[in-house]
Amino acid sequence: MHRVLRPGGRALTLDLRRDALQSNVNSYVADMHLGPLDSFITRRIFRRLVRSAYTESELRSFISEAGFQSASIRADGIGFEVWLHKAA
Repeated sequence: MHRVLRPGGRALTLDLRRDALQSNVNSYVADMHLGPLDSFITRRIFRRLVRSAYTESELRSFISEAGFQSASIRADGIGFEVWLHKAA
């Protein structure tokens, strides 16, 4: 992303977080107002996806290696909101 972002550019990425609690996943899926079977399947899918997600420290390491000027990471529920800024 750093390579294709123009100088002074900003980027936003949203991703799951590995340390998301099961109760957060359950709440997130409940807010989708799915039926019982769809809720069960969706919770199972999220459990698997969360296990392969990154931690905040891993994200910070990737960001610093990529050369971004600054980054803001906000944890929220089951995911991260990551704002990146490339130097001008």
